[in-house]
Amino acid sequence: MVYQWKNISLNEEKQELKGFCETQNKRTLLIESTQTKENPVIESTELINLYKDYKTDFIMQPLIVKNGNNILGAERGSGKTRFGISLGMCLVYEIKIFLGYNINNFGNVYYLNFEIREPEFKLMLEPIENYFSELTTKKHAFKVISFLSYPKTNITNIFDNIKEDKPILIIVDSLKAFISHVLPLIKEKEITNTNSLKLYDLFNKLKDHGGTNLILNHTNKGTKKEKSNSDLMFGVSSITDFADHTFLLRKTNDPNKRLIIPDKCRFSSEVESCTNLVEILSDNEHLWFKLIEEDVYESDFLYNGSSNKEEKEAEKNRIICEYKKNPEKTPYQIAKDLLPDGKNFDSYKILVYRAVNKYKKQNPF
Repeated sequence: MVYQWKNISLNEEKQELKGFCETQNKRTLLIESTQTKENPVIESTELINLYKDYKTDFIMQPLIVKNGNNILGAERGSGKTRFGISLGMCLVYEIKIFLGYNINNFGNVYYLNFEIREPEFKLMLEPIENYFSELTTKKHAFKVISFLSYPKTNITNIFDNIKEDKPILIIVDSLKAFISHVLPLIKEKEITNTNSLKLYDLFNKLKDHGGTNLILNHTNKGTKKEKSNSDLMFGVSSITDFADHTFLLRKTNDPNKRLIIPDKCRFSSEVESCTNLVEILSDNEHLWFKLIEEDVYESDFLYNGSSNKEEKEAEKNRIICEYKKNPEKTPYQIAKDLLPDGKNFDSYKILVYRAVNKYKKQNPF
């Protein structure tokens, strides 16, 4: 086992929970800093100087920010558990690209499985691990805790293990099941906008030792054909409001294909945050996802929106022709020249940036 069961009294449990369970009207902001300040009020230039060398980093760029709370929303049956396992395997086997996104950091992974028992989880884990083990040597540990198989275990029992192993990524599967597990600990009947910070206290406690949380979540029923955004996800709005990054795994018009769609990307630009099309492969190939195409349009694959695909392709070809004629032009200049009336300029500018960047990647010389 990766955890040690501790027999503690009710009073001891209250004491243990005291450090990370907030009251409804209080929030403790934990910031790693080179300076201890009693007064939190700081002048802007002092703030800039204090963190002059600070930069954000990513586990999977630009979707999963390092040391943050990240949420992946997925429809039921879309493959979120297999996605989480595959991503974790990339980190422990040090695979540098996953489905078109760069993996920037590697290390131990903890998978907190709240949905299915150990035997069923093994059936999902085994073919994926077999695939990665044929590629290269495993360099870090991938540890699983299946809470349904150990009903006497609660989330506080694994804090010591996390402190010892220092996992770089902690995958929580899933948010809804996690909430059901922790409600008795935080002494609430349900999570609301007024008490959701208690939930984040637990998430922050999980990543106290340099970790990053990836919280797998469901999208709500009846949202299959709606445009992707955080509001489609299960839970009160404050859960996604407090998250650092959110993204979605969506089913498409093709039953074997999925879209990975960035939503809230606090620490990356809209141009960086591209949507990728992936395919689910068969069991026999021991790999659950394969990249089909990078930087696609959601509307071409959802809600029967493929009718305007030819128009978009024609416009992208026009952009590339302009770039090839004048490669010294910036994407901004190309957008200004091709859209002189300026209508919908911001969205068109992003189209130009992505079209030019994609062309450069495909034609480096």
